[in-house]
Amino acid sequence: MPVHSQLEVRVLGIIDRVKRGEPVEDSYVELKRQWPEATKEKRYEFTRQIAAHANAARGAPILWIIGVHERTPTIPGAGLEELAVFLDIFKSHFDGLAPSLLESIVVPTVDAPVVALLFDTSRAPYVLTGTDIRRPDKEVPWREGTSARTATREHLVRLLAPMSVRPRCNIINVTIGEGSAHGDKFISCMVHVYVSVPGGGQAIFPLHMCSMTLGVPGRTDTVDFKVDRLLPTMHAETRKASVTVVESATETIVSGAGLMLAHGVRASALGKLVKSDLHITTTLHALDVDSPIVLRVELSPAEPEVHTGQPRWVIKQSGPQRLV
Repeated sequence: MPVHSQLEVRVLGIIDRVKRGEPVEDSYVELKRQWPEATKEKRYEFTRQIAAHANAARGAPILWIIGVHERTPTIPGAGLEELAVFLDIFKSHFDGLAPSLLESIVVPTVDAPVVALLFDTSRAPYVLTGTDIRRPDKEVPWREGTSARTATREHLVRLLAPMSVRPRCNIINVTIGEGSAHGDKFISCMVHVYVSVPGGGQAIFPLHMCSMTLGVPGRTDTVDFKVDRLLPTMHAETRKASVTVVESATETIVSGAGLMLAHGVRASALGKLVKSDLHITTTLHALDVDSPIVLRVELSPAEPEVHTGQPRWVIKQSGPQRLV
């Protein structure tokens, strides 16, 4: 799938969650109702927020969507025509490098078009220059929650400390089943995740730090799973597993790239979930990586398995699934 198509799919998924009143739950995404007003102060504050977000992201790309009001929630929309003017002003506020714009697209929605801006943050720290006496001559802004502040020494230590390469992960398939043991019903969940480590390095996933959550769109109750195994996935036709994925009792190591299976079981019953749309959130922690990798996909019910009669779901969409 082309990069711009992947970005559009990601944006549409975020908008769907906003319209359902669900939290975006993504520290790498920022939603703005509109472009900043055409005043020096407003545009500087907008720039400062992007710089703070880019510094706190520690190398991960950040996505800003203009034209989405999360609090209402509504989609007032925005146009791309203001981008060129804003970018010239945006870059002028930085001492040296500014976060580079990887991609900018207009995403049509049923309400109004929105603008998606994907920024590269790999050249941090990003330093702002003050433009009047009310601002410091130089500032490294930092994002905490949804607000921007001046970075402290602790923030700078974190920013400048060596960080392990963050693996790229994508959910390929999800299998949800129901069984019983000793008269008690249980739900099993299997999520197939393709992992690639930039530069061909290794990613280590401690088992006790991984989890999965199953939910129904629009509802707050969830079924939570502790991942009990992270194992190499066996190819359906060749019956061969990824040789680059090695499982032990406490962690799984991926060298370069490979397909692994996150497996969990929970004492419960599917009940009415069998015919419902679902979403599943998988949280993976790679050792020595600053923040967790959170993947979420939406699922639609499909025809039951032919041989077993087990319920079956299919992933609604593909593309970038990382949330955090």
